[in-house]
Order: sequence, then C-alpha cells, then structure tokens
Amino acid sequence: MRGALPLSLLLILGEAAAIIPLFSPSQFSFWMLETPIEVPVWALPLGASLLIILACLLLRFLANSFVLYEEEDRHWSTLLTTLLFLLYPFAWSSGSVLISLLPYLGILFSLYNSYRHSDRPLDLTTAGVFMGLGVLLYPPFIALLPLILFTAIDLRAFSLRSSIGFFLGLISIFIIATPIALYSESLPHLRQSLQDIFTPRPIWQEGNMLPSPHLVAVTVSTSLYAIATLFGVVRLGEKKVRVRQLMAAQMRPALILPLGTFYSQHLVGLSLLSLIPASMVMVLAFPAHKRKVRTFWLIVLILSLLVVWSLPFFS
Repeated sequence: MRGALPLSLLLILGEAAAIIPLFSPSQFSFWMLETPIEVPVWALPLGASLLIILACLLLRFLANSFVLYEEEDRHWSTLLTTLLFLLYPFAWSSGSVLISLLPYLGILFSLYNSYRHSDRPLDLTTAGVFMGLGVLLYPPFIALLPLILFTAIDLRAFSLRSSIGFFLGLISIFIIATPIALYSESLPHLRQSLQDIFTPRPIWQEGNMLPSPHLVAVTVSTSLYAIATLFGVVRLGEKKVRVRQLMAAQMRPALILPLGTFYSQHLVGLSLLSLIPASMVMVLAFPAHKRKVRTFWLIVLILSLLVVWSLPFFS
C-alpha cells in the first residue's frame, strides 16, 4: 500500500495509452467554442491523465497539510481516487469537467485555510475566485454554490467581511469574461449553449437514458459514495472536532447528484465532480488498517472496472 502513489501514476498513464484508439480523429469541445478544435489523437487522453495526476497529488497534499487521515490511510486515499477515475474512461474527453476539478480543490484549500485562520477573509475571496472559474469552465459547477456557502458557515468562516470578499471574488471572473463574450462574434452560440445546459432533460424520458458503460460507472460511484457516507457518519464521532467538520464537508457534494436525474446531460459530469469527495469519505468510512474491509472494496472496484471496460465490446 505504501507504493500506492507510483502505482496510481502507472494506472492513469496506462489508461491514457489504452483509450487513445477511442479518440481518432480527436476533437476538443468546449461549451464556449462554436466549433470543436482538432487536436492530435494522443492529446485528450494525455491531457486528462495529467489533470487527474495533478488532482491526486493536490488531494494528497491537502490530506497531509490538514492531517485528515492516518499515514497509512493517505496511500489508501490515493489508490481509491485513481480507481474511481478509471471508472470513467469515456469521460476523459470532457476537458472542461476534468479541468473544473482543480477549482474544486482550490475551493477546498481556501475553505480549510479559513477554518485554520479565521482572521483571514481573503481565503474566502480566493474561494469565490475559484468558484467563478469553475462555473466558467463548467456551468453546472454552480450547483456547488449553496453547499460551499453552508460549509463556510459550518466552519465559522462566514462573516459580513468574508461574505463580501467571497462574492467579489465570484463576480470578478465574470467581470473579466462578460465584455469578451459581448464583443465576440459567437454570442448567439453562447446563448444557445447556456440554454442547452440549463434545459432539464429527465433521465426517464425517451432518448435521455445514458449508454450502458456510463450508467454502470455512475451507479457504482454513486452507490459507493452513499454507502461510505452512511458508514462515515458513524465514524465521525471518533474523530477530533476539527477533522469531523472538515470531513463532514466532503459528504455534502452527494446532494448534487440527484440533479443528474433531471439534467441527464450533466449526470456524468456531476459524478466526476463527486469522485474526489467520494474517495475522501470512503477512506474515512473504510480505513486502511481494516484489511478485510479494504480488500472487499478493492475487489468491488476492480470488478466494476472490468464491467465498465468490457461493456463496449458487447454492445
């Protein structure tokens, strides 16, 4: 388990090599772009793998900085995060969703720092900037806003001064982006894209059901998140108050997942956003020193990976 970080890096790069044939020819699409950008066939999987590696490293740094886990559990966290991302090979072309993982981690750092240093309102201003950046990259990111505000209140970091700083940071991104959008020639496209993004498409309506690999991956990761949250709530009582509050914040993003049933076009994206908090809660609920429990969840994840990766060959 102590070699989890090198193993995770090898697994991520191995998946990048394995899914290169899926992107030929390769196009990078972004909601602001009117036409996709042609990129080399290796660019999307390699870029996605580098983003996921960076997210894993930042998550490891976060856990170390705030001493969220025991030392052995930090390696377990890295491995779990990697395996959860491997459930979504088909989503590695969604550059905007994966890039938005970095603003999410930036928000976590800022919120946790505001808990450690309650006299520094600039931490929440930074969280607001990351929030605005996340929404700009991936508009459904806005679903996290009420959860972030609630977390700031729970961590006692929300005052009049810090709330003003947060909203100033949030709108600063749009103050910069709005004039560019208004004077660009793609304004009608942006308007249409936003309409498509925020138009409900309930998953139970005809034509909105996800393909089988997507549905299996979402079902597995959401189920693991829900089970870990139930067990994690019990284990929170064993932790110190500081760790209890910081880890409770990672259980709240589960509340955005039901939105995916009404906005099926974002179900995979919202599930990707939930993978980092899901892995953190799983480590809390199923710590590494419980070897039988750890082995059980490893088997579950590996079997789920085999199912997700084999389904395209049988469809």
